[in-house]
Formats: sequence, C-alpha cells, structure tokens
Amino acid sequence: MSKHFKFSAVIVITMLISTVCFAGGGYKLVWEDQFDGDKINHENWGHMIGDGALYGIPDGWGNHELQYYTERKENSYIEDGKLVLAAKKEDYQGMNYTSARVVSHHRKDLKYGKIEARIKLPSGKGQWCAFWMMPTDSAYGKWPLSGEIDILEATNASPDRVMSSIFYGAPWPGMEHISRFSEEGWEKKGDLSQEYHVYTLEWQPYEMRWYFDGRLYSAQNKWFTTAAPYPAPFDKEFYLLFNIAVGGSGPGDPDETTVWPMKMYVDWVKVYQSDNLPPMLKILSPKDNANVPAGKPIEIKVEALDVDGSIDRVEFYDESDELIGKKTSPPYTLNWDTGDGCYKVTVKAYDNDDFVNAAHVTLTKGVGCPQLPYHGKAMSIPGRIEAEDFDKGIQDEAYHDSDRGNNGGQYRKNSDVDIVIGEKGAGYALGWMMSGEWLEYAVNVAKSGSYDVKFRVASEPGTGKFRLEFDGVAKTDALEVGKTGGWESYTDIVVKGVELEAGEHIMKFFVVFEGLNLDYIEFTPASK
Repeated sequence: MSKHFKFSAVIVITMLISTVCFAGGGYKLVWEDQFDGDKINHENWGHMIGDGALYGIPDGWGNHELQYYTERKENSYIEDGKLVLAAKKEDYQGMNYTSARVVSHHRKDLKYGKIEARIKLPSGKGQWCAFWMMPTDSAYGKWPLSGEIDILEATNASPDRVMSSIFYGAPWPGMEHISRFSEEGWEKKGDLSQEYHVYTLEWQPYEMRWYFDGRLYSAQNKWFTTAAPYPAPFDKEFYLLFNIAVGGSGPGDPDETTVWPMKMYVDWVKVYQSDNLPPMLKILSPKDNANVPAGKPIEIKVEALDVDGSIDRVEFYDESDELIGKKTSPPYTLNWDTGDGCYKVTVKAYDNDDFVNAAHVTLTKGVGCPQLPYHGKAMSIPGRIEAEDFDKGIQDEAYHDSDRGNNGGQYRKNSDVDIVIGEKGAGYALGWMMSGEWLEYAVNVAKSGSYDVKFRVASEPGTGKFRLEFDGVAKTDALEVGKTGGWESYTDIVVKGVELEAGEHIMKFFVVFEGLNLDYIEFTPASK
C-alpha cells in the first residue's frame, strides 16, 4: 500500500485462476498467530498512529487518505479468534474517520519464505484494505529505494478483485524515473466480503509469487534499486502490516451508501521458511546490449547448476512474458528465430523444489526498432489523435512508462504502456498513468496558426496533472484534472489559442502527476 498509488478502474486485468498450486519447496512453519487470546499479542504486533505526519509522510499517508490511525480497542481488537480492524466514522484528532494499522515491525521481521493470511474483507464505498510488507531498516534509502511488497490490496472500486504489487527503483520524486511499479493479479472471485480467503506470498531471492486460495496467479522477478545490485532491494528483512484506509487515491471517498464501521477480519497469519537454495544461473551469450545480425536466429546460451538438488527446467521468455522456449536437460541453449527488433529476454532456471533464479539480457537484432508513427505516417492536425496511437519504438525513445507490461492488457499488448477499454466500452484509453510518464506522437500540422486543443480525460481521485509539448517546448501549463465521478466518467479540458507551426513535429503528452486516464487529444482551428 504505497505512498503514491497508481490506480484505475476503467478496466482491470481479469486473470483466470491458474491450475498451478503450491510446490513443496521444503517449507516449514516458523511462526504463526492464530489470534486465540483475548487481546492483541504485543510481542507480535504494534501500531502506527496518526495521519502519516509523525513518520514524515505528508498528505494522508501520501495517498490523500482520510483516516486517523489509532491504537484504541475501538479500532483493533480480538473477537472470536479473529483480529478485527474497524474503520469508523467519527471526529478524532481533527479528522472525520478512524481506523487501525497493525504492524510486526521489530517484533516479527523476516527475509524470504511463504507468508499467508486468511482474511475476510469489508465492503462499502471508500474502503482500502491491505496486507503488505515494508523494509525493516530501509537499508537502501527512502521509499521506494528499499522496496515495498503488497500481498493483498482491495478497494470498494473492485469488490470482486484483489491486487498484488511490488515497488522499487529510483528515488521519489524523480520526474523521469520515480520507481518501477509492478502490478499484476486482478483476480475475479465474486464479492470478497462474503467469505474468508487465503492470500499468500512466496518470496524467494530471485522471484516472488502470489497465490489466491492456494492457486498461483502472479509472479515477478524483474526489479531493481539504484542503490545496489540485483536482487536488491528485496534481499533484506521486511515486516508485516494489516490496515484499512478510508478514501484516498485508491477507492475514492466514502458516501451516503457506506455502512459503518467497516471491518476487516484476519483469522490467522503464518510464516514458513526453507533451507533450500535457488539454482545458480548465468547467461553466457549474447552479452547484454548485444547487436545480433539480421537473417539468423538469436542463440541464447545458459549455464545452470543446483548445488543442493537438480535443475528441473530452464525457461526462456520475451519482454511480454510469453514463453519462447524450454529446456529440461543440458545444454541449455535456445535458437530463437525472430525478426529484426529490440528485445528483452528473461531466462528462469527451476530446481527440483521449484525454487527459481532469473537472469535478463537486452539485445538488438538487425535494424532494431527506430521510432516511427504508429500508423505509418504522422497524424494530421487539425484532427483527433487517439491516445493509444503513440509512436512505435522502445522505452525512453517513443514513450516512458514506469512499470513493466501493459496493465490494461488491451490493443498494444506487447507495450509497457497501460491501455484500457475506452469511454462507454468503446475504443481504448490510456490508464494507470504515473508521474513522470510520457508518450510521443509524430504529427503533421497542416497550417500555421492558432488551435483549440481538447483533452478527453477521467479521474477518480482528482489528482492528475499533465502538459503538452511540441518538439520539447511546452504548449500548455500543467493542467489539473479534477474529480470526474470515476475512472469511466470522462470530461473535456479545453485549452484555447495554442500556436502551432506548419509541418511535422513530435508531440509529447507528459504526466506531471498521476491520477488520470486519457482517451484522445483533438485539435480544431481556434474559435474566433
């Protein structure tokens, strides 16, 4: 549950439940809390209190949240063998809501293992529940340099879905590289407030896996921090957190339909660990950033070894996480016959206990991937430019997106830009926009002159800001997007009298602050 949350409800990635279940992995139970006493066990749990200011986090825990966290029994207690967190509507310490954030910090810290809890979530507008982990000592620096792991996040915006995430990367705020945000795992399972479910993280040195009721639905192995080499930052101790936030940039604010108090029930939490070591893995060739000649397959040579068992398989994936090859015995060499382009290949080696190591290589084949107009020629002004039709090209040339993969899963599925279903279920739009992201469009202005520019946008939290540039020159100020009534409720922002020169240009849409979706940009000759 990050300080700065990237959220969209225009459409979500609805993933079918995988048939892959837990591997043994040699896991042994090392700690659990069944909440079977008459009060919270303070050898296991403490509280964080307030609105975030005490911890140096401004603006409602950085998310515009509305609650004041307390350690009172009214907000967190044991009842019938369950830990209960209760969010209440009441005036307290200058705020209108109270809730609880329960943490294991410096009580039950851990590094690696299988962590799970059986939880029943609340329902109602404005609730934002989380079961997550933060670094014990922030050894690599402030968020997100030292990482964050979200085992479960759920909001009223999507009562039948849960989300898992990791946060990592460069210092906040970095306009071009805020952090890498890896979000997967929207899971369709009916109203989650109706019964208990088990939410699990399997945290290995080189991969994390998330499970819903014992079934795998998401895995991540690509992360970094600018403060230390991979697998940092997720190679230090973390602690556990349970909380209910009220309002903010995730769920939006409560309304008259919200029933109080909102309660999150935790039946138990368990931690397992294993002595098993992950395999050793090295990509022998090609070298990182290699240029491979056109007209021949790309040969990927890998060395894999397991010191306390055996190698079960080596798998090869492209940048869209599509399996492109698998080897079950040495030599672990893949000849990948693909066209010219720019590629990011991931190799995974699994041992007999299903522990994994991952390695990555970036390469270019033939002519590579120059920046080009999406439809083959520059888009015309005056006219409408669909947001999803940004230029072809690679990250940091045609676009900059701060997380891996297309979270919306629509239209250009192999892109890192997040594309969702558009307004009223028609067409497409850009969603999940983070501060510092941008997209470029080759455009052709028919005639020099003054133009009115319309931006079709939507925002649940009302925090979004953006600007428009031509050839690196700002043509608008930072434009604010207020609350539009939801991620599917679009409105127009119009800027009049933008001066443009005739000819071809590179237009850039720059996200100054997250919290908006973009459907299209439309240019018309300025009205008199």
